[in-house]
Amino acid sequence: MLAREWDYYTAPGGGSPVAKELQKVKLSEWEVGRLDALLDLVADGMARPNIDFKYLRDGVSEVLIDGRDRTFRLFYADLGGGPLLLALHFISKKRQVDKRALDLAVKRLREWTKRHS
Repeated sequence: MLAREWDYYTAPGGGSPVAKELQKVKLSEWEVGRLDALLDLVADGMARPNIDFKYLRDGVSEVLIDGRDRTFRLFYADLGGGPLLLALHFISKKRQVDKRALDLAVKRLREWTKRHS
């Protein structure tokens, strides 16, 4: 079974800040493999709630990915036709979600929904 395709948030001007964030962090091959596997699980609806992903608020969920030397959160929304990747946030320790990063993801989702409805 093929995973549903992920969409990346695009800004009103057409840029893709999430794609730029992913390029900027220079993921290792190992991290890319972990990321791809988990994103496929989420896209196929096979991810386990509160283990592989967690619903946060206002339509935004997170995937927490442990890399070798770092951990990062991907904020996304499941829009029915496929998941939308909204933001990427790196953390040094597992702690509560950074409110600013979550607020940014919620803002992007609202803006995206308004433009695509």
